[in-house]
Amino acid sequence: MDEGDDECGACSAAFTALGRAQEWAFGHWRANPDHTGFAEVVERPWVMWMDGPA
Repeated sequence: MDEGDDECGACSAAFTALGRAQEWAFGHWRANPDHTGFAEVVERPWVMWMDGPA
């Protein structure tokens, strides 16, 4: 984003398939052609066990 650009605050639903997220981003961009910056939020789950290998 260029200096002075503001985020619009729009947010998609959570998707497990990249294609669905891309569809949302392209749809938002078509409706708002001046919105050219998007961010991806990724969740990476971890599982930890007591007394396991370190």
